[in-house]
Amino acid sequence: MPRRILGLILLASLAPATASADWLLSPFAGIRFGATSEPRTLDFERGTEERKFVWGASAAILSDGVLGVEADFSYIPGFFEGRQFSNAFESSRAITLTGNVILATPLAVSSYGLRPYLVGGLGWLRASTNAPTSAGREFSVTNDFLAINVGGGAIGPLTPRTSVRFEVRQFRTINRQEATLNVTTRTKLSFWRAMAGLAIRLD
Repeated sequence: MPRRILGLILLASLAPATASADWLLSPFAGIRFGATSEPRTLDFERGTEERKFVWGASAAILSDGVLGVEADFSYIPGFFEGRQFSNAFESSRAITLTGNVILATPLAVSSYGLRPYLVGGLGWLRASTNAPTSAGREFSVTNDFLAINVGGGAIGPLTPRTSVRFEVRQFRTINRQEATLNVTTRTKLSFWRAMAGLAIRLD
C-alpha cells in the first residue's frame, strides 16, 4: 500500500478529539451495486452487473459542529462472480480501506435529531480472484488500487449512546493496474455501496 494512503488513514484514525467531539464505532451491512470494470479482464462472469453483499465498519471522530474524520473498512465477497457465466472463478473479493473527511449538519441545527452528512476521502482498494486451471491448481489474480470515495448519509439517535446510520457512497479507482491476464490493458473499477448500521458512541 502506498505510504501516502497509510499516512492519510493514520491521520483520520488518530486525529485529536476535542471536548465537544464524539468517538463513533459503526458496524454496518449493505449492498454493492452499479459496479463497472474496464476492461472486463477480471470480470469473466459478469459479476459486476449483479448486486453483492457488503459488510464492514468505520471509526470516526465527529464534532458537534461541521467537521469530522473517519477510517472506513469494507469487504465484498464474490465481487466478480456472476450467475450468467459461472464457474470461471472459485472465489473473488474486494476490500476497501479509506481515510475520509465528514461534513455534517451541526447539532445546533439538527436539534439532536436526524443529522445528514457528506463524506469523502482517499484510500486503498484490493480486488482479488481465484480461478481453477486445467492442471487442477488454483490461479490467483490480485490488483491494488488507489481509490477515492464520496457520498452522503444521515445519523439518527436511538439511545444516548447508540444511533442508526444509513449511507450511500461511490468508490472509484484513480490509478490503473496492469491486469495479470493481459499485460496490454489496465483495469479500472468503480461501484456504489449502500449500507445501514449502528453508530456506537465510545466516550
